[in-house]
Amino acid sequence: MDSNHNLLDSLKERKTFVSICVVALFYATGAGALWFLLPVMAEEFTKDITVVGILLSIPYVISTIVAIPSGELSDRVGRKTVGIIGLLIVILIGVIVPLVSSLPQFILFAIVLGLSVQLINAPARAFVMDIAPQKMTSEYFGIFISSINLGLAIGPMMVGFLMRDSLSIGITTVSYMYILIGLIGLFIFSTLNDTIKEREPLSDGIKNMLRTDKVFRRGIRQYRELKNLGMLVLVLTILFTITDGVVWTLEPLYYQYLKLSSSMGSLILAMFILPLIVLGLPAGRLADKYGKLKALVFGVVLSGISLILFGFSHTTLTLLLSAFFTSAGLAFAWASVSGLITDISVNKDRGCITGVWNMFMDIGYVIGPFLGGMIAGYFHNIGNAFSTMGLILLFSIILIISGSRRYEQYLHGLPECN
Repeated sequence: MDSNHNLLDSLKERKTFVSICVVALFYATGAGALWFLLPVMAEEFTKDITVVGILLSIPYVISTIVAIPSGELSDRVGRKTVGIIGLLIVILIGVIVPLVSSLPQFILFAIVLGLSVQLINAPARAFVMDIAPQKMTSEYFGIFISSINLGLAIGPMMVGFLMRDSLSIGITTVSYMYILIGLIGLFIFSTLNDTIKEREPLSDGIKNMLRTDKVFRRGIRQYRELKNLGMLVLVLTILFTITDGVVWTLEPLYYQYLKLSSSMGSLILAMFILPLIVLGLPAGRLADKYGKLKALVFGVVLSGISLILFGFSHTTLTLLLSAFFTSAGLAFAWASVSGLITDISVNKDRGCITGVWNMFMDIGYVIGPFLGGMIAGYFHNIGNAFSTMGLILLFSIILIISGSRRYEQYLHGLPECN
């Protein structure tokens, strides 16, 4: 009887996981399409490239602020409730995007967009952390990350193909996409079993989050319980997202600097995305089998060396290969870090923890474009910015090795040393 019960629970968890990945895929497709349009939309209201950069940072700033409260709220009222609120905002975004016709309206739209990100991201990641089997945490997150990156790759291609004639066609397409994605997401979320068993009513949850949790304090307090291993995850998370931000900001400029065609530039950028899609599952599986820290070191070394080579590359073959192996290393690194934080957060409030984790992801995405631009400006060479980030990745191995002993103590149930 117990074995049948365990099998039934396992099937339910797998169904929930597949459902979360489907929602992540659809949402990322819409987000990728919209983010492809945002710079063009912003340029409709200002030709100052600095102002455009500031406008595009607004959603990340709002997402950073909302990350911890979103996670805390999901611990109180349930993952489903917070996710459903986020999906309702997704539908709202689809409705209002065609109506944006002035700079103040664009700023308001960017704020709403930033708000929606963590109301979906926080409960979705907490869901995965809750249902991932103990020995398959990296594998589950590898698949989840692959779903997101697949959507981010599909979205821009779809809207880019459809908006060849005019921006308005692209905006209309994104509008319909967001409305449809929101409705599909609502249907899927409504069928899930919430992993939070003792849930508060939404109004009580919000009041308690504001009065008792003090919005940020509870999340930070919960994360502190992860001690040095938790800090290692945050440092690596912000480092990986800074690297991602540098690549997305400077690669479109680098291929022009090297006098390559736009088609080759898009192909190089695709090489930075493709491994994150196809290697998520095998990277996570290998991390679970041979050790998350070993896979992490391998991924960071591969990414660091490849990114250094990318910065010095001038031929299409070396650019394509170094871009591919940079992203392949990051696939191993992300799967390992995601599995690591899932392991060490057992019996903790994972909504709070994933809120802090998500906040540091967004901080990295805010810092990345600025830092990349500063390094490129300092050296008067875009390639040197990539190589510098590769060196920083290699130096982070010192932190990983220093955290390996504490992780071994955790695995063997020994007290962690501070």
